[in-house]
Amino acid sequence: YQQYRNFGRGRASTLAKHRLRPARRQMIVIALLPAILCAILTPLTGLAMVPLLVWAFGCLAVGVIIARGEHELRAFAAGPLAGLMQFAWSVGFCRERLSGLWKRE
Repeated sequence: YQQYRNFGRGRASTLAKHRLRPARRQMIVIALLPAILCAILTPLTGLAMVPLLVWAFGCLAVGVIIARGEHELRAFAAGPLAGLMQFAWSVGFCRERLSGLWKRE
């Protein structure tokens, strides 16, 4: 977890330093932490849970695809573990960007 969180922090720092925009594939992962935080609003509206459910279903589906391709049930864990890595990256990225807001003068 810590390795991927630090990787996300580093990517945020690099993008800020060089005034670059994240790639589209990175934008999806960046949106993960806000989607999970949005799920807290589920009691107010069920739609708040949709992004989290789509991501979780995607992770499980990838796990099934990998397990079927490898003909090994244990390979199913690759999907949820990839989701954990994406979550850690998103946490690191968002944390770094938010901490940069307070550092500015």
